[in-house]
Amino acid sequence: MPRSTRRSALVVLCAAALGAAGLTATPSVADPSTALSDPQGLAFSATIASDPQRDEGEPAVTTDRNGNVYTCGPTGFSTAADYAQVSTDGAAQFHLLGTAPRGQISAGEGGGDCALGTGIKKNAKGNYTLAYAGLGPLTNFSTATSDDNGHTLAGSTVSESVPGVDRQWIAFSDDKTAFLTYNSTALNKVVQKSTDGGLTYDTPGTQAANESGRIGQIRAFLPPGVTDASKAFVYFPYSAGSKVKIALSQDGGKTFSQCVAVNAEADPTAGFVSADNDDKGNVYVAYAEKGSDRATYMVSAPFKAFKNCKGPNGADKSAQNNINPGFGEKVLLNRGNVKTTVMPWIAASGAPGRVAVAFYGTTAQGNPDSGNFKAAWYVYVAQSLDALAKHPHVAMIRATSHPSHYDSICLNGLGCDTSVPAGDRSLVDYFTMEYNRGRHTLDIVYSNAGKMPGEAAGHIATPSVLTQVAGPSNGGGTVNRPDRAALRTTAHDKAGDALSNYSFTNPGTPVVRPVPEAVPALDLVDRGSSPAVSIAPQKGSDGRVSPRSGVVVTMHLKDLSPAALQQAQLSSTVKSPGSLVYAFRFVDGYQSAAAVARYDSAQGWQFGYNGYATSSAGCISKDDKCLIYPGDTDTGDSRVTGKVDVAKGTITLTIPLQLLKALGKPDASGQRPTEVPAKKGSRIFDATVFTFRNPSPVSNQQSYMEHIDNAPSFDFLVGSGK
Repeated sequence: MPRSTRRSALVVLCAAALGAAGLTATPSVADPSTALSDPQGLAFSATIASDPQRDEGEPAVTTDRNGNVYTCGPTGFSTAADYAQVSTDGAAQFHLLGTAPRGQISAGEGGGDCALGTGIKKNAKGNYTLAYAGLGPLTNFSTATSDDNGHTLAGSTVSESVPGVDRQWIAFSDDKTAFLTYNSTALNKVVQKSTDGGLTYDTPGTQAANESGRIGQIRAFLPPGVTDASKAFVYFPYSAGSKVKIALSQDGGKTFSQCVAVNAEADPTAGFVSADNDDKGNVYVAYAEKGSDRATYMVSAPFKAFKNCKGPNGADKSAQNNINPGFGEKVLLNRGNVKTTVMPWIAASGAPGRVAVAFYGTTAQGNPDSGNFKAAWYVYVAQSLDALAKHPHVAMIRATSHPSHYDSICLNGLGCDTSVPAGDRSLVDYFTMEYNRGRHTLDIVYSNAGKMPGEAAGHIATPSVLTQVAGPSNGGGTVNRPDRAALRTTAHDKAGDALSNYSFTNPGTPVVRPVPEAVPALDLVDRGSSPAVSIAPQKGSDGRVSPRSGVVVTMHLKDLSPAALQQAQLSSTVKSPGSLVYAFRFVDGYQSAAAVARYDSAQGWQFGYNGYATSSAGCISKDDKCLIYPGDTDTGDSRVTGKVDVAKGTITLTIPLQLLKALGKPDASGQRPTEVPAKKGSRIFDATVFTFRNPSPVSNQQSYMEHIDNAPSFDFLVGSGK
């Protein structure tokens, strides 16, 4: 089922009533001013693609307490595929999860929604168990669990869920007790419990609420002073008409009651409603209005009030449980000139009162569901360090250094296709942010679908990760990562992290454990004082830099000897000869592009360039489903040239200035930047080097490739070597 129809099919399936979208009255706000507080240096990295190839429309991020970062996303029912990735180095480099080269994490159902969760206590191996659930065509879920950071995934093709389901989420209360919540046609809001780390769940589960509407991320925590997991608080937010409500269990998921967090007096579903708690059990809820003022709001409740989230009626009569136990007045989060917002996601999980909310925002005003909407969207983050105060201070920054999307972001399901002109559903319904307890950072994954202004829809929904590099930490104290500052000319990378066969999906038992293989020829490394990747201006024959100079990219690899190249080509489970691809990927104006070095035994080294290149049939679809980097675009006299120095382990690519584009002044809409030729001083965004093992022995014939290594991303200025 295509993405544009999936969510609407659920609405029909569940007979959801999403509330009063037509209301125009703006309710009162606790702090009616639009003043912004000092962000105290809050800043994020340049964007890194956690998967530079695969299509993942609704990306989710979760972190474990060792600091590992996991992302995943679905690619549509027609492919029955969810894809997932893990970073063990603070969101600098990601490894593909699932059996390479395709890396499909689901063992059966999949393609609809992807959910991940991690344990809150260490397992017997000293890791935090990872659980996965993937939605089939509104019928059931595949599940999987990993006790070794995603190296091995024990999978179940179909879970014990009741058929007729949608939008699942996962949370843990200890090392192996997991909770799966979702919408069901039979019981509406359902919670199932697993005692084996998320591989199998009880059936039919527990009815948590009997109301239609969107269901948000499930959370679990032990109340202050409680050590018994059977007394864990398990809760999730959901929308019910104009209300945002909470379903709460205080007995480890056995029984649930409900309460109201806020009555928005408008439809609160411009994205999913979301909730999180801090270390003291204080709870925070965020939502965005669909219609009305299209703003993002937050409400908060101290634990002493939240524990009274109870109604007099059972879950089957949850619509009658409408008590607000003590959530405060709503606080406006988008301030300044940011007028329209969608898809907010809240992250607390640290010190009391510290909370952050990420959302897509734009200065344009109007209806983003409409295909006529003209806008440049960015990812914004609003942070409060005193969210429990009567009038919390709110800081807001633009987290992405360039627009992440243009024009419509439609949240009307089937209505997006029937409106004239049609609205754009390529970003689907949400993106997420989590607080990383292991590294004290906020980590975000969002979609960049490669859409240009004026296009009807986006293309490949690339999961794109931002990590906090400076400013207040949700856990207390501050973050200071100057090595990951967005604007740089170098990227460092350690040796030994280039691994093939990183992960294996096991449908059923016995579990086959992969043996990851080091691939020195694809291993980006620092060499002495030389970083793994560096940028410098192109010099003329006289040794000078001119205003027309291009960019020279130097990458250092661990070993480029003939023996290492041969080993890299054979580094797969089947040991069949493949080829090697080294792609310097960057945002070239509106869309990503790449300068490429590639190697195969028949043709040796070749160099080239690609704009935004996609594949369909090669990626098991009739539609474009993956990005490729063949480096085979004929650019006439403006060609990427390259050289390889085996002794130094370097690959050098020279990119003529004529191939580089930049963002210029706004177009006639006054909202969207123009695309202009780059010049000295132009900012180029999200640059990094990815190395791939291509299963094809012909290096420019590509479908799914195995991503082996990458260096951290950065923005740079043309003509700058500093």
